[in-house]
Amino acid sequence: MELKREPRFRIDKESKPPRVFIQCSECGVDIREMHPGERIKVTRAYYCDNCDPGAIVLNPSKVSEDLSCKENKDG
Repeated sequence: MELKREPRFRIDKESKPPRVFIQCSECGVDIREMHPGERIKVTRAYYCDNCDPGAIVLNPSKVSEDLSCKENKDG
């Protein structure tokens, strides 16, 4: 499953002043409302509890490398 990496926003233009909501990058459900003057990172995706992929390991180590490192430390 390929994860979406861009954030999604919803603007409620009918309210005065307009309100901005951060949405789940996967399913589009509102996660929370942004407060005036609040800053967030727009280079990352935001997920709801149902779509959260958890920790992503970019470079997982191989089992043989893990064992050799432990053997070298012990011996």
